[in-house]
Amino acid sequence: YVQEFIKCDGIERKIYVIGDKVFGIKRENPIYIYLRDKPENIDVGLIEREKFEITKDILSLSKILSKELNLKIFGFDLVKPIDNDKYYLIDLNDFPSFKGIPMAELELKNFIEGGQNIAFLKVKIFVLGLLFINEGNDVISSENSPEEVFSKPSGIESSKIMKSC
Repeated sequence: YVQEFIKCDGIERKIYVIGDKVFGIKRENPIYIYLRDKPENIDVGLIEREKFEITKDILSLSKILSKELNLKIFGFDLVKPIDNDKYYLIDLNDFPSFKGIPMAELELKNFIEGGQNIAFLKVKIFVLGLLFINEGNDVISSENSPEEVFSKPSGIESSKIMKSC
């Protein structure tokens, strides 16, 4: 796809949402690393990340995105143009990695154990072809049909999901 290049401050802000909790990290934008250093390749996993404070505007945006897109777990990226103080949303991911968020696993576990959108998570994990195990230790994988997935008990032990994903 093609999109407009936004001359920004060179920092990518990654916002992660789990239910009503919003987390943020920032890192140097890989595009700017390439433009500056011209490396043959960039391992984005090695780019240093640090905590990014969530503003009221970003919190409001996350609530709007959650409501309008019917998402409870998602992430999005923001950049700040050099010519103004507003953020531009440049990417949205409905199944983000939560890389750089120290408590993400615990927050996801608490969200799932709280009974939030279990069927939604089953479908998402099924569609992605990831393996997870329900409380009865029955394996549900990408080889199972949607009918098989939904005929399994609805209770899921979240620690088993986290270990298998």
